[in-house]
Amino acid sequence: MIGRMGSDRVMKFLRGRNLFCCLPERHTSLLSCETGPGLLLMVVLLVACSPGSDVSRGDAANGGAAQELLSIERLAFVPAGSHSLRQVGIVAQGGDPLGGGGLLVDLFEVTRGHWIASGQPLPGQGWGEWGPEQANLPAVGMDRAEALSFARLEDMRLPTVAEWLWCASGSRGQPHPYGPRGMASAANTLEVGLGRSVAVGTFASGRTPGSLLADLEGNVWEWCLDQPPEGVALSGGGESELGCALGGSFLETTQTLHGEAGILARGLDPRHRAIDLGLRRVCAAGSWLLAHKDEFSDSRYEARVRGVGRRWGRPAVELLRGLEVEAQGSRGIRWLRAGAEQ
Repeated sequence: MIGRMGSDRVMKFLRGRNLFCCLPERHTSLLSCETGPGLLLMVVLLVACSPGSDVSRGDAANGGAAQELLSIERLAFVPAGSHSLRQVGIVAQGGDPLGGGGLLVDLFEVTRGHWIASGQPLPGQGWGEWGPEQANLPAVGMDRAEALSFARLEDMRLPTVAEWLWCASGSRGQPHPYGPRGMASAANTLEVGLGRSVAVGTFASGRTPGSLLADLEGNVWEWCLDQPPEGVALSGGGESELGCALGGSFLETTQTLHGEAGILARGLDPRHRAIDLGLRRVCAAGSWLLAHKDEFSDSRYEARVRGVGRRWGRPAVELLRGLEVEAQGSRGIRWLRAGAEQ
């Protein structure tokens, strides 16, 4: 049906549903080509119906204890482990491989709605729009100090290069977050041609298997806590002595996480700001859950917390069983464990 819609009908459809504004003006040229209307409609619907919207609506609509609960709903569980990326001379590692603690990682890049809800000053000036309509877009324009400060608000931090690569490439050291082969529809990169960031989670096919982490490739670069080891090449260019970001952006072509050109990183001055530079937070799973267990132990939230546990799945069960004993019967930890065992 979409492929048979003419240009005028597509324009009327989009404007009638307030969707046409989702694309930059330069992409309206698609409407003048024979196959353009269907393609444009599909791209706009993909952006407008982003799965990231549920998370950001919570940012604006909830406060108090419900707001704290949403903190755990934003997080993915990544088991501890390591993998040597010999071709580029670095070990991807997350958590304590011996202790088995694992990491909690933002499912999505931190959004503008989340940043605003935190009360933090907006990063710099001129880094995109930050109104309610942009709440699901990644927060951008912060320097590394601002990114660190934001992460600490909820007892989290920026990932190390080794942690980020572990989350993205997994135990098999896959070259893309979503698998061994690049896919044109899996990430918001230069080839897609949108020319801007999109709502987090829009490219569902690009999620990492298991953890379901979104947008580790494309959309916006993500600040890291440290620098790659000396001698590791950066496919994104720049000098890495002071700081770096990983993952590429909508202004970069599709690249592998690691390969002959190095790792998918760009060396940056810590004071650097950009319209395609954001952040994703991590923390040690065990210590964070123990410190925040009371925030998700209210009986009103049982079903939602069990849902988080189901998403984390069997890899989190061993950790949660240990925490349940240590936390002396915390209801929130028990609900997480029960969900993970389902």
